Amino acid sequence: MAPRPSSGELWGHHLMPAEVEVLFFMPNGMFISMRANRDASLQTIKSNLWKEVKMYPLYKKLMEPQCYVLVGVTQDAEREEFYDETRRLCDLRLFQPMFKLIEPAGNKEEKILNAKLNFLIGVSINEINDSKDLELLNFRRSIMQHCKSVIEERDSKGIEALALYHYPPNINPTLQLPAFLLDVVKRDLGRIIVTVWVDVHLSKSRSKTTIKVHYDSPVMSVISETVRRKVKLEKVLPEDMESVISSRAANSLLKVCGCDEYLLGNYPICQYAYVRQTLSTHSIPELMLVDKKSVYSTLTRHVVNMPSYIQKGLSQMESLKNQQPVSSWSLNKKFKVKVNHMTFVNAKEKGEYFIRAGLYHGSEALCEVRSTQPVESSEPKWKEWLEFDALLCDLPRSARLCLSLCCSISKKQKKKMVYAVFWCNVNLFDFNKQFMQGNMNICMWSLPPSHEELLYPLGTSGSNPSLDCPRIEIEFEKLVKSIPDLVSFLLIGHNSVKAIKSIIRKDILSELTEQEKELLWDLRRIPHSLPKLLQAVKWSCKDDVAITHSMLTSWPPIKVETALELLYWTYSDFEVRNLAIKCLEDRLTDCQLSYFLLQLVHVLEFEQVMDNGLVRFLLSRALTNKRIGQAFYWYLKASMQHSSKHLYYALVMEAYLRCCSNFVDILKQVEAVEKLTKLSEKLKTEKEDLQVKSLQTQLQSSDYIEVLSNFTSPLNCSYKLGELIVSQCDVKASKKRPLLLTWKNPDPMAQGTFQDFQIIFKMGDDLRQDMLTLQVFALMDSIWQQEGLDMRLTPYGCLATGLNAGLIEVVRKSRTVMQILNKDFRCSQLHNWIREKNKILITTTTTADAAAAATSATTITTYNANYTATISTTTSSNRCAYQEAIDTFTRSCAGYCVATFVLGVGDRHPSNIMVTESGQVFHIDFGHFLDHRKKKFGINRERVPFVLTEDFMRVIARGQDNPEKSAEFSNFMELCGKSFLSLRKHSNLIISLFAMMILSGIPELQTTEDLNYLRNTLKVGDIDSMALVYFQDRFNDAYGGSWTTKVDWFFHWVKNNNRV
Repeated sequence: MAPRPSSGELWGHHLMPAEVEVLFFMPNGMFISMRANRDASLQTIKSNLWKEVKMYPLYKKLMEPQCYVLVGVTQDAEREEFYDETRRLCDLRLFQPMFKLIEPAGNKEEKILNAKLNFLIGVSINEINDSKDLELLNFRRSIMQHCKSVIEERDSKGIEALALYHYPPNINPTLQLPAFLLDVVKRDLGRIIVTVWVDVHLSKSRSKTTIKVHYDSPVMSVISETVRRKVKLEKVLPEDMESVISSRAANSLLKVCGCDEYLLGNYPICQYAYVRQTLSTHSIPELMLVDKKSVYSTLTRHVVNMPSYIQKGLSQMESLKNQQPVSSWSLNKKFKVKVNHMTFVNAKEKGEYFIRAGLYHGSEALCEVRSTQPVESSEPKWKEWLEFDALLCDLPRSARLCLSLCCSISKKQKKKMVYAVFWCNVNLFDFNKQFMQGNMNICMWSLPPSHEELLYPLGTSGSNPSLDCPRIEIEFEKLVKSIPDLVSFLLIGHNSVKAIKSIIRKDILSELTEQEKELLWDLRRIPHSLPKLLQAVKWSCKDDVAITHSMLTSWPPIKVETALELLYWTYSDFEVRNLAIKCLEDRLTDCQLSYFLLQLVHVLEFEQVMDNGLVRFLLSRALTNKRIGQAFYWYLKASMQHSSKHLYYALVMEAYLRCCSNFVDILKQVEAVEKLTKLSEKLKTEKEDLQVKSLQTQLQSSDYIEVLSNFTSPLNCSYKLGELIVSQCDVKASKKRPLLLTWKNPDPMAQGTFQDFQIIFKMGDDLRQDMLTLQVFALMDSIWQQEGLDMRLTPYGCLATGLNAGLIEVVRKSRTVMQILNKDFRCSQLHNWIREKNKILITTTTTADAAAAATSATTITTYNANYTATISTTTSSNRCAYQEAIDTFTRSCAGYCVATFVLGVGDRHPSNIMVTESGQVFHIDFGHFLDHRKKKFGINRERVPFVLTEDFMRVIARGQDNPEKSAEFSNFMELCGKSFLSLRKHSNLIISLFAMMILSGIPELQTTEDLNYLRNTLKVGDIDSMALVYFQDRFNDAYGGSWTTKVDWFFHWVKNNNRV
C-alpha cells in the first residue's frame, strides 16, 4: 500500500473533501462539531459557528465573535493563529480540521506577517526567534538594518527611482549594436521604424503612428515625435505648439504592448532589449504612449517596520566588544584539537573507527593530516589530542578544520579497506574573528556516493541541522584570540609578463606546478594574474598572507569574469572575496547580473560567515530591481531544498521579504504554485483517461479560480496572468504528467501582440539542471551576439519552484520534430512542413509608404487586419517568408549543435527537439548533460556528439538531394566552426559558471570530475587551429552517424506512438 501523502490541503489528502467535519474548542469549555465547505472563508465559518453555539449551554459566557481568533495546528506541526479571516479552509494546510478559539495577545500585525513568512519561506519564524545562536541573532539584526538603509536610499531619490524598481528597464550594457544588427539598421541610414499607439482625443479608441528614428535616438525624442504628431491633429494654436508638446512629452512614458514593461531611463532606443529583440527578428517594435502620472499613482512606498527580534543578542555583542583580545600573531605554538567521542554512529559494518582531521584553506591543505587511534566500537571514544604542524600565528582567518569518521575493515589476504563514513567542517575563527575555543558538539553529514577521499573540504562549514545524525565532540584549547591587523610592505617591482602568459590562460580547474607558483609569486604585480597568483600564495605563512592582503588594497580593477572566478570555493580568503564583490558592485549591470544570479545565489553556500559582502550585494540589487528580486526569491527557495545551509537561506529570504515592495505579488505566486502542486499530486493518483476532465473540473472551483487568476508570472515579472482559460488547460501525455495551463493576457493591447500565456507546471523532475542549461544557452547567445554572430537561440523561461517541481514557458507556434514527422519518417518531411508554414511573400516598405503609415489614424477596431500587413511589408528586402525561415533554421540549428556539444547534452530524440513555424530550432528537457548519456544494458544509446540528421541537412540545403554536398551546408559548417571558436574565447567563464554550481545537489554536477568534459570539448590550452580540427572531426562524426540517430528516432516513435 502506498504511503499516505504528508502534504496537501489536509493531512492524508491531496485535496480536501468538498465538505468536512470541523471541531471547535470554545473559550467557555464547550466542544462543538460542525460541517463546513472546503472553500468557505474563516469569516463565514465563524459566523456559522456563532449561530450553532447559541444552541449550547454557557452561550452567554462568550463575547462577540470578533473578540476571538481561530488557532489550528498546521502540517508542519506549527501552532498558527489565523488572523486573516478571508482565507479559505482548504488553504490553511491543517493537520486536522480542528480549531481552538482564543483571545488574541501580542502584536497582531507581526503575528500575521510571521504566518505569511512561514508560508513563503517554509521554515518556522517562531523557531528562528527562539534561537540563541549569537551569529544568527547578529546577522538578522545587521542584515535588516542593511536592507532598511537600501530601501530608504532608494526612496530618497524620488518617484522616478521607485518606478525603476517596479518597472526595471531591460537595458543592454553597451550602445554598440552587434555587427549583424548594425548591418540591418544601416540599410536605411541607421534609421529604424517604431509603431506607437496613442489614445484618440475625446474617444476610447486608439490610433497608431509609425515613425522613423535613428537607432541611437533617446527615448524622449521618440516620445516627443509621437506627441508632436498627435498634437497636430488637435486644435492647438501654432504659437502654443512647442510648449504643449514639451509639457505632454515630459508627462508621458512608452510602454511595450502586451506586457508591463516600460522604456524608462531615456536610454538610446536601441539599447533596450525589447527593441533589439524585435530588430533581430525583423519585426517592428510595438509601443504605447501612456500618461506618466497614472502609472506613477499606482506605485506604493514600502515602510520597513523593524521586527522586535533585532534587540536580541545586543548585550552579548557589547560584552564581546569590551574584551581586550591579544593578536594571534603572538601565539607561536602549534595548533591542536582534542577529539573526545562520537554518539549515534549506527555503524553498519564491524571494523575499526578513527577520526581523520586536516587543516584547509579552500582546497589547499595547510599541513599534513592527522588521525586518532582506531577503536572497535559503535560508540567510539578517543579523548585524544591531535597536534598539527601549523603554528597558530600562521593560520589564516578563513582556515577550516575538516573532520571525518573513517572505518578500516580487514579483507581477505590481510588487506585493509579504509573509507570515510561521515564528515563535518569547522571554521577555526568565528564570525567575530575570534579563535574557536572550548568544547563543541557537531552533527555530521553523510558523504556523497561519488566521493572517495577521506576528507571533504568541499563541504560547507557548520553542523548538520538534522537531529537524526551522528555527533562528534571536539575540544579546542582555551586561548586569548583575535585576528591580526595587516602590516605594510614595500611595493614589489614590475617584471615582464611574457613568461607567465600561458599560466594566466589556464582555466579555473588547472593545477599549478611548484615552479609555476614560484614564478607567479615573483611576478605578482601582473594585473590579470590574480586568480593564478592566489594559488601560489602560501596560506600557511602569515607573511605571505599579509603581503597578499596589502597588494589587494591597490590592485587594479579586475574583469567581471575574474570576479566570478574568485567566488569559487577554492578562494576562501575574506579579502579576496571582498575584492570580487567590489568589482561586481562597480561593473556588473542589472542586465548582466541576470546571467549570473543563479550561480551567485548558490555560492552563498561557500561563504564562511552569515554576514558577508555577497549577501549584502545581492539583497541591495534585489531591493532596487523587482525583476532581480523576484528571481532572487525563487532561486533561494529552490536552493534551500537541497542545501546544507537551508536555515541560512531562510534568513536571507526573510530579510528580503520583510523589505521588498512586491511582497503581495510573491505571496500570490506561491499560493498559485501551492495549489498546482496539490492538484498535480491528486491527478497522478487517477486513471490517465480521466485526468483532463478532473483537472478542468477542479480548476473551475471557486478557490482555484481565485488563486490562479490575476497574478504576476513567476517566470517574468513583466507578464500579468489574467483569467485562467480552463477549456485550454490539459494534462500532457508524458511520464511526469505535466499540466499545460493557459491564461488570458489582460493587457489592453493584447489583441495585437499575444492574447494568452501558456505555462507548463511539472512535478517529478529536478528542473534546476534545466535552469542551468538554459541560463548558459542565454549566455552563449549573448557571447555570439557580441562576436557579431546571429545564432537565434530560444532560451525559454524555466523556474524550479521547489523540490522536483517547477514552471516552464511554452514557446508559441512550435511543435516537436516527432509531431511534425507524424508517422512520415521521410527526410523531406521537416522541410516540407517549414515550406508549408512560410508561403507569404515579404516585400519592402518604401519611405513614402512609411510616411503614409505614420500619418494614418487606424482605430483599435481595425488593429488585427493591419498588424500582420505591417509586419509582412517591413520585415525584409524582397525576401519571402520561406527564405527567412530557412535562414532562421540554419542559424538556430548551428547554434544548438555547438551549444549541446559543448555542454554534452544527452538523451536527444524527436520529442525534445522543437521547431517553430518561423523555422527556429530549439531543444527542451535537459535531464542529461556533461556527457552523462543514457545507457541501455550498460551501452551508450547515443553514438554521436550532437544531433544532425539528414532531416535537418535537407532543410539547410533547401530540399536538395545529397545536402552534404551543397553550398548551403558548407556555409552551415563554417558557421558552426565560427561559433565554436567564439565560445572558446570565454572558456574560463563557462567552466566557472558550472564550477560554482558544485554542491548544488544537481545529480550530474557533483564533483570537479564532472567538469572535465567541458575542458575537453572546449580544448582548453590548445590553439584555435587544433581546437577547430577537433571540432570538425566531431562534426563529421555527427552527420556521418546521422543514420544511427534516425534509427533511434524510429524506435522512439514506435515506443511513444500512442502519445503523439
